[in-house]
Amino acid sequence: MATKSLIHYLIIFLLLVVSGFIHQQQQLPLFEISKQESSLNFKKEILLTAHLGLKRLISSILWIKTLIESDHVHYKKNDLNDWMYLRFKTIIELDPYFKQAYIFGGIYLSVIKDDDQGAKEIYDRGLEKFPDEYELLLNGGFHYYFELKDHKRAYELLKQIKDHPRTPFFFKSLIATLASQNNEEEVGIHLLQAMLSNMEPGFLRDKTEEKLKFLLNKKKEKP
Repeated sequence: MATKSLIHYLIIFLLLVVSGFIHQQQQLPLFEISKQESSLNFKKEILLTAHLGLKRLISSILWIKTLIESDHVHYKKNDLNDWMYLRFKTIIELDPYFKQAYIFGGIYLSVIKDDDQGAKEIYDRGLEKFPDEYELLLNGGFHYYFELKDHKRAYELLKQIKDHPRTPFFFKSLIATLASQNNEEEVGIHLLQAMLSNMEPGFLRDKTEEKLKFLLNKKKEKP
């Protein structure tokens, strides 16, 4: 009986060794799963009830995780379902005064992800909490003007910073152009230049410079 059991164990062991060897020799197909499909987002109700008084800590952890995992895939559905928008939304619901989440989240969704509605939601919520924040007014103004084509709302935001000490010298004339609601590319170029004057080096700045170059080339091509 003991001998039979031993033989069974040896057979099982040999089968495991052989299967392991075969597995090592085989090239398995690679499956690429997009971040949109693989990202994990929790419902706000779960986080808000299970935070145990640690909202700020949880929002900070999610913030760092989002920066590490951020992707560059454009999102054009305008259904407020992009994983990065949902993550930024969770962060600011946990900590409504997390200013950097509004500033970085808005411009990232606008310039890199092309998630126009997601960026609009983040800017709007940010301006509710920080109505005088220069970067939210400037970047949100650009988004409303150039991406959403809402010149009236853009003017409402940008006129608030025309006398701000950080505002570039050309801004007053830009506001006049904006008020007339014409020459869209020229306005877009100046707004991007203003945004770049306050932007740190990095991928986000590189993508903003690309957008600026695109508009400059488009302007040159016009007769």
